Amino acid sequence: VIEGVQAIVSELTDCWKDLIIAERSVLVNVLHRPEALFTRATKAFKRTSTRFLKRIINHMENEIYLNDEDLTVCMLTYFREMMEPPPKLSDEGKKLRKLLLQTFFSNYLLEQNRSPSTQSPKKLKRKRTKIIQPLQLVLREDPLVHIENDPLLVCLGDKDLTLEDVQCGLNSCNLTSLIVNIIMKSPQYQVMIEAVQLAVTLLDGGNVYVQRSLWKILNHSKSEDFFKEIYDRFRDAQKEIKHSSTGLVIMETEGSTNLIVVQDNARKSTSAPHGTALDINEQLSLVASSSSISTRTSRLDSKSAAGPINVIAGQNLMGTPELKLMEPLLRLLQLFCENHNTDMQNYLHHQKKSKSSYNLVLETLQFLDCICGITTGGLVLLSLYIHSENVCLIDQCLTTLTEYCQGPCHENQRCIASNESSGIDIIVSLIQTELTALEDHQELAMKIKSTASQTLLAVMESHQDLDIIERIIMKIGSPEQLVSICRDLYKSGEKEKVEGDDDNSPVQVGHNIYILAHQLARHNKPLQIELEKACSNEQDPIRYYADRTAQIEIVRSDRKLEQIVFPKNQLCNALTPASQDRVYQTTECDLQGSKVEEFFFKMDELYEEMLCQEALKAHPIQYRMSANIATWSGLSFYLAVIINMIILFYYPFFKGNQSKRDGNIFSTLTLWCIFVSILVLFWFMNKRSKIRKRMWVTVTTFGILCCLRTFEITTVLFVIGFLQVLNKCILLASAFGNRGVFTNKVPWHNVQHYVKDTAIMYHSINLVFCLLGWVCHEFFYCILLFEIVYREEMLQSVIRSVTRNILSIFLTATLAVILIYLYSILAYVFFGDDFLMETHPKAMIRARELCDADETCKTEGTWSIYLEPSCETLFMCLITVLRDGVKSGGGIGDNIRRPPSYEPLFFIRVLYDLSFFFLVIVIIIQNLIFGVIIDTFATLRAEKNQKQDMLKNSCFICGLQRSKFENQSVTFKDHIDKEHNMWNYLYFIVHLRTKQKTEFTGPESYVYDQIKDHIESKSGSANLEWFPRLRCMSLDSEEPEQEQNEMKDLQHQLTETTALVKFLSVQLGDLRDKMNEQRKLLQRKQLHATLPSTLQRLPSVAY
Repeated sequence: VIEGVQAIVSELTDCWKDLIIAERSVLVNVLHRPEALFTRATKAFKRTSTRFLKRIINHMENEIYLNDEDLTVCMLTYFREMMEPPPKLSDEGKKLRKLLLQTFFSNYLLEQNRSPSTQSPKKLKRKRTKIIQPLQLVLREDPLVHIENDPLLVCLGDKDLTLEDVQCGLNSCNLTSLIVNIIMKSPQYQVMIEAVQLAVTLLDGGNVYVQRSLWKILNHSKSEDFFKEIYDRFRDAQKEIKHSSTGLVIMETEGSTNLIVVQDNARKSTSAPHGTALDINEQLSLVASSSSISTRTSRLDSKSAAGPINVIAGQNLMGTPELKLMEPLLRLLQLFCENHNTDMQNYLHHQKKSKSSYNLVLETLQFLDCICGITTGGLVLLSLYIHSENVCLIDQCLTTLTEYCQGPCHENQRCIASNESSGIDIIVSLIQTELTALEDHQELAMKIKSTASQTLLAVMESHQDLDIIERIIMKIGSPEQLVSICRDLYKSGEKEKVEGDDDNSPVQVGHNIYILAHQLARHNKPLQIELEKACSNEQDPIRYYADRTAQIEIVRSDRKLEQIVFPKNQLCNALTPASQDRVYQTTECDLQGSKVEEFFFKMDELYEEMLCQEALKAHPIQYRMSANIATWSGLSFYLAVIINMIILFYYPFFKGNQSKRDGNIFSTLTLWCIFVSILVLFWFMNKRSKIRKRMWVTVTTFGILCCLRTFEITTVLFVIGFLQVLNKCILLASAFGNRGVFTNKVPWHNVQHYVKDTAIMYHSINLVFCLLGWVCHEFFYCILLFEIVYREEMLQSVIRSVTRNILSIFLTATLAVILIYLYSILAYVFFGDDFLMETHPKAMIRARELCDADETCKTEGTWSIYLEPSCETLFMCLITVLRDGVKSGGGIGDNIRRPPSYEPLFFIRVLYDLSFFFLVIVIIIQNLIFGVIIDTFATLRAEKNQKQDMLKNSCFICGLQRSKFENQSVTFKDHIDKEHNMWNYLYFIVHLRTKQKTEFTGPESYVYDQIKDHIESKSGSANLEWFPRLRCMSLDSEEPEQEQNEMKDLQHQLTETTALVKFLSVQLGDLRDKMNEQRKLLQRKQLHATLPSTLQRLPSVAY
């Protein structure tokens, strides 16, 4: 009967599951917006909107309420569901939800469109009739039409309400205080689990505001009960693991032997005809004698069939309440320290304001020892104790330890790396050991190895103490072991063809371990040599990881240099060489001689370009067009030259572009033979990239010559013009693709963005002239030759030499015009008759008829020469002086009448000609205008040489000169390629933009905080003091040793001073005691002297 009832209950639970979830979702809506249960503008609406949820939470702190375990669990679950996305419901669940929403929120919906109005009652009544009646009809048809879009009823997941908003709202209602009070009262495990899960959801995403509220609550002496409760839960879980009977059972089957790790009930229930149980000493002997589990022990029956021994993980204690609590509890401790909360990290290690401090960092390490079987079987059996049921808990434990250290928190780093526990041993063993029990769950094994490598990196983060690093290197053992692990993981990933983008793929895990090896190699010479040897081989997997790893140096807040090693994001491969060269050549120095500032602000443009290129990979055609934009540009200039050469040599075309050109068949065949020969030669030499471009030009040129000798000129020109139009279209499409048009980064209708883009406007104008040349007239093709200016930097410098000081040139030319105007006035007044201009009018051509002896006549035309006054008016006089005076080498005197010496104005005329020559021609035109242009060109050339010298002999990032690296262990080339590679800094910014903020390491968080305003708002400023300036770690390597020796001396002096102060304090205390005794004795004597003589005789009174 009981089994039947249980079956009925189970079946009803399954049937009603969606309906129950639908009801709970409506209740969550009510908790989100309880005021929506009432009509707007009512007293209940106003009071409920501000007090309802806060009063419920305050009421839950009542002792009577907390004694009801089921009710407490229920309410904590509802609060947690308020911060979770809406559940997915079936059709029946959605129907019930609509019905409940219509039932509970009908009053609110009917009043939501009503607003106060100043209209007359009649108009208002007619308006209500038009609004409310259609609304009621809509509600009868689909009640969610208005409910789902109403801002008061929106639930988590809507665009108007984020998780952080709900978390902050519940935090303001004292939910954080409620959780802390529940945990401090040592509740039952079910309540404890729900409270911890609610706290995890409340802190999810690293909510800073909730962390601050939690810190205010825990940062006083009353928080001792909270940490004691967590400490006790850790101890209970460890006892549960230690007190369980753990052992190995060898189960023999046909052809194989299974080595089973069992705990508690699993061992008692395991029985088989050929089963043998081993105690702990026998376990160690078995595993130590055959680490590969390929031989048999003496305890096995010799008659059993020989075969391989398989490791199988048996049952464990993960189902107990003590261990069920640990994963969310560890997650809670991780969220306590999220965002590198230094105060909470130190507080978990030591509570200064409490009488009894509980080191939860050490407890986490000891729990890791227990669950990995270290307290039972040691590191030898590590691979047998990690299985699919406890791997998630171990991973969470490692993640929590990582969060303890990142920031960095040196106290927690020293605690984990100290000899108080086997923390470092376990973490290193998790990386090196093959987890045999997870053979069927390789993704879990890879996840454990990846998390363990990140934990080791966190322990080493920003730590100057070499003892920790040396201990890690000592535990790892030989350098070849880490390198071989990276190789094996790469080969495993390639064999299984696992995508490298997955964080838990073997290739990615191998990359994480390579970064760990790269960090350790700085302090271990054999490991560094092994990595360099492996990187020199292009086929080695280590070379694959090295090419995808970058390193930079930053300046921390304490002005110390620190190296950051990070994986290159796949997005960085989209950066084109053309963009790199453009930024490298055009970045200018600031007033301090640094290029960092301008380079940093150019990173935004490069990042957008990389995003566009990466998004274009989804469109293969557009991606190939954009990737080969340099090829299309070269082809465009080549076709423009070919077209204009054809027009130059063959225009005008014969008979209106209709006739064929006459040519010799033999010469045509010869050209075709040469073309075929060159084409065959190019086919065999195509693999040589150095001559490929020249061969293409040669083959194409001969092909065009052959076509010109074979086909009509107009036909060839039409085809080449069509190819040019097509190429210009591809160039324009490539420019659009690089700006994100095809990937919807920039909308098509944003014309203003296109007008501001130089490349798009340039290619658009070229396309217009190309179409005009193809359709209207061939002479429009000549404009395309100006592309040589766009391609050649030297010609751009020549143009800049004129445009750079265009204002000075314009003002100088204005001065010249003013002087010419004055000379025109003088000429008009004194020398107007001397200005005679030769003219050749077309209408005055005289035709003479010339006849030969045979009476064959022909007509010969000649020009008639006339002398016309050119200074009759002041305006014509000005035009004449401008035209003839400026273009003549000797001035205006070379182009007007030369008077004889006996004329009265002869000497004045000589002075006039000479002054014009010296003032206008020599001084203004030759010296001032041409001098400005020539000096500007020389300045540009000097700046270019200086820039090239700076790029060649100074570091782009720190500005150190090449001479600083002479006679140093690091060459200048290694410095700019490895230590301060400018593109690695760009890749690091991309790394920060694409990585989750909660996953940042300590140095990454520091840099992100410096540039946060600029990343979130491009107009915001950025603090660039984290860039090294005139410093690098390779040159500063000697200074830290000196500083460390000085620190040791200071520490030794401080120790001696402290001991001396303690000694003096003791002496001062003794002196104070003696002085007190003397003062008391003196007071007694004074009191004895003041007593009457009769009392002084009494011994007792005297005393």
